[in-house]
Amino acid sequence: MRILTRYILREVLSLSAIGITLFTFVIFMPNVGRILELAGTGETAARADELADAAFAAAATPAGRTTSLPHLVAPPAAEQASVPTGAA
Repeated sequence: MRILTRYILREVLSLSAIGITLFTFVIFMPNVGRILELAGTGETAARADELADAAFAAAATPAGRTTSLPHLVAPPAAEQASVPTGAA
């Protein structure tokens, strides 16, 4: 029984790996041209963080989302020191 189980697992796992690879390739096919175009350009290297954030936001955003949270940015420490905090 042990040999049969190993044989079945080997067959199932190998076919599953091939299937997942092909599925991933098909999903990314529409973007292959853009990915290859962007790969290695100086502009892309300079904007890598921005592009990664945009790609993550696009992938993580549900299709039906209608609202969003505001993007709040704290001022740098130098500006905070110059702002009066209260009456003297």
